[in-house]
Amino acid sequence: MPPYRYLFERQQISGERSSVALNVPTEAGYQIVPKPEALRLVKYLTSLDRSYPLQEAKAPAAK
Repeated sequence: MPPYRYLFERQQISGERSSVALNVPTEAGYQIVPKPEALRLVKYLTSLDRSYPLQEAKAPAAK
């Protein structure tokens, strides 16, 4: 199970596996799928603007 267990749930497979199921080892007949909150978090994180250059941090003064 992923470290943020509250973002995922274990579901019994009925028919085909879910298209968003994680490829992790589980019990036979079960799959791990992200909850809607996890999908929204991924959508938000990937939407953040990272197109600008970052400023270099100045080195601290030597003592």
